[in-house]
Amino acid sequence: MRGFLLALMGLALAAGAVLGPRAFEQVLPRSGSVPGLEIEGVQLEAGTDIGAHVEERARRFAERRIELRLPGRRTTEQAFGELGLRIDVESAVRRAEHVGREGRWATRLDELRRARSGKIDVPLDVVLDFGVLAAELRALKEDFDSTAVPARLDLDAGRVVPHVPAKHLDIHRAAEIVLEAARVEAKVVVLPVAEIAPRVSAELVASIDRSEVVAEFKTFFGRGGGRAGNIEQAAKKLDGVVLAAGEVVSFNEIVGARTEENGFFKAPEIYKGEMVQGVGGGTCQVASTLHAAAFFGGLDVVERYPHSRPSGYIRMGLDATVSWPTVDLRLRNPWPFPVVIDTHVEGPRIDVRLLGARRPANVTYQSATVGVIPFKRKITEAHWLAPGRIIKKQKGIRGYRIRRHRRILTTGGEERIETSVDHYPATPEHFIVPPGTDPEGELPPLPEDASAASDTRPT
Repeated sequence: MRGFLLALMGLALAAGAVLGPRAFEQVLPRSGSVPGLEIEGVQLEAGTDIGAHVEERARRFAERRIELRLPGRRTTEQAFGELGLRIDVESAVRRAEHVGREGRWATRLDELRRARSGKIDVPLDVVLDFGVLAAELRALKEDFDSTAVPARLDLDAGRVVPHVPAKHLDIHRAAEIVLEAARVEAKVVVLPVAEIAPRVSAELVASIDRSEVVAEFKTFFGRGGGRAGNIEQAAKKLDGVVLAAGEVVSFNEIVGARTEENGFFKAPEIYKGEMVQGVGGGTCQVASTLHAAAFFGGLDVVERYPHSRPSGYIRMGLDATVSWPTVDLRLRNPWPFPVVIDTHVEGPRIDVRLLGARRPANVTYQSATVGVIPFKRKITEAHWLAPGRIIKKQKGIRGYRIRRHRRILTTGGEERIETSVDHYPATPEHFIVPPGTDPEGELPPLPEDASAASDTRPT
């Protein structure tokens, strides 16, 4: 039957050259494929339902699976459809159905001749929904991506600790590769990974001149317990860190989470103005000592917060509180040479030095108290307390407003003056008492500049 149709079509085509389009339209199928037409390498019978054929091809394409590989990671296999790949069915059907049925009759006649000779092959275009692919690769990316680890100095051993480049899965480039792999029917795709070296490379660190002390600051602490261990741990993580010229460093990024898994211990710390037990108590003293050294070294203080109460180990205005992951100390090196952080913990003392090619500036600091804030009294009733027994949970501490004044005079004669105000809130005095206690008769009087406030919630 197919041979008869082709022969008849040949007669119609020959007649069409003389008699016009009506001659070959009488034998052209009213719908479906024209004789000899191919779609992506598959020849269709005359009159084949083109839409059904392409839909079926598209379904099989969407089910085809491809292996995705990441360097050093387990491979994963997914279907094209899951990755957002599909056949453009509408486009393929439209082009196939228009062969021999559109345009001038001479053009149509030529298309029918070429189709009969197997010279018209309608491609199946592959398209990609980038949003679907990005969503599918996001879990891989989150698991694979890593941040760069700058090189640093092992000051005790006198050697360079090499840098580790950042790695990230390039989803935009992956889209191009996956789309091309689908077009050529590849079975494996190696996903593209970009590596970015940190600004502080091993080569930079090896060339650093650290012959001069840019600035130095010391603070003291009590030995024993978790707090001392936390100071030693945080100081060790800072030791040998390099600030390239113009670079900003983050205390939290360097020291990391204050968790037992990261080497920190349980110790008292300030939380909402009160001393509580937590993990990492003492790291604020390391941050404060670093801040003071940077302050006197003329470094830019990009982000810094004072404590919620004055600290016994450092002068007001020089302290810096930190809390993972939100409250940070960030410093910028404004000098045209790298600066190295050198930390030492010996006995009850932590010493932070900044080392560099030279001492670039003379820095002076002045502070003045511009306000004193009286503390309040907090009273909490506890039903579990026996009558007459009173517990002083927390000592009241006055708050202060401190005006800070830093003068930086460079060796080149340039002067910069910075003025700011630190606010240290008052710490309430806190008593726990049994119900029915008379605060005025049974508690010591408040200082004249303090006022009372009661919290009678039971505990």
